[in-house]
This record gives sequence, structure tokens and C-alpha cells, in this order.
Amino acid sequence: MNLLVDHLPDAIQVRGIEVPINTDFRASILYNLAVDRQAEPEDVLRAAVLHYVPDIPIGLICQELFVKLNEFYLGGKNEAQKKQAERLKGLSNGKPGYSFEFDADLIHAAFMGQYGIDLNTVEYLHWWKFMTLFGGLNDSCEIVKIIGYRTMKLDSKMSMEQRKYYKNLQQRYALPSRQKKSAEIREMEQMLVAGTWSG
Repeated sequence: MNLLVDHLPDAIQVRGIEVPINTDFRASILYNLAVDRQAEPEDVLRAAVLHYVPDIPIGLICQELFVKLNEFYLGGKNEAQKKQAERLKGLSNGKPGYSFEFDADLIHAAFMGQYGIDLNTVEYLHWWKFMTLFGGLNDSCEIVKIIGYRTMKLDSKMSMEQRKYYKNLQQRYALPSRQKKSAEIREMEQMLVAGTWSG
């Protein structure tokens, strides 16, 4: 997918049928927030339908639908490709870099400051464009600095003073610990990625 020349998707194919989806960035953020807060796999799946395809015929609610919605959420990539991209970006300590819930103000301020986009009032912004702009925020944005602190890998190449300094910053900007995902949600996510979930 090349944002410079390709048309951004506004639908997915499910059982050979084109299904229009809500591509506005708000739908994906709401889905992300719902996933973070849900305890049961059925609630996560319900959130996907609610935020992306609320009017979908019941006959199209199937494993393929959730796999395609997950790929859309991941920007057209599968889980393995997404993890590889994150590794290449240096997100190597395994901790989340940001939260749409706890960092909302910083993300809003960064978009206003760098792009002049008010995320609260912009009528529409495709999810993939939003994530491209998010990834393109420059290093002077507070959210970018904080993501760097949260995801920085502290290793033996650093001096003791550096490790202590960055460890303090990681503690200062740490995201509140989330309730651990239930074993059922982890298992469902693995099955969705593997294409073995039967719903």
C-alpha cells in the first residue's frame, strides 16, 4: 500500500461480498479502547462489529470478518508484519509506547501543533492516514519523547547514570498497568491470526 498513489480502502471482502466499513480514525480508536477494557472474547468481537460494521447482515459475522477487520486495524498488515515493523522502529523493550486513553491530550496537541489538525473537530480522517501522521510526528512533540522513554531498551551499553536517568523517566511516564488480558482473549487473538477461530 502506497499512500501517495493507492486508494485507501473503505471496504473489506467477506465471503466474496464487499462490506463497507467505518474507516474514520475515531472508529479504530473506539475499538482500541474497547479491546483494552474488555474481559470476554465475545465483548471484543461485539466491539469490532459495533465500531466498524454496525449494519452488517448477521450471516456475514464470521471468522473471516474479524480477521479482515483486524488487518484493517493493523493498517493492512497481519500481526507478524506489524510486530516486525515495530521491531524495526526500535520498539524493542516490549512495553506499549502510547495509550489512546491516557495520552489523548498529548496526541491531540501534537496533531494541532505539527499539522494544524484539530482531532476533536476534523470531520473525517481515514484511520491509515491518522496512523501515518501519528508515526510522522517529529521528535520535538512531547508524545514522541514520551513514547521514546517508555519503549527505550536499557542495556549495558549505557552508563550507570544513563540507565538510572532513563529508568526514572520510564517510571515517571509509565502507563497505568492494565488488567491482564484473560487467557480466553489471548487464545482468541492467536486463533484469529492463525485463521483457526470458529466463532
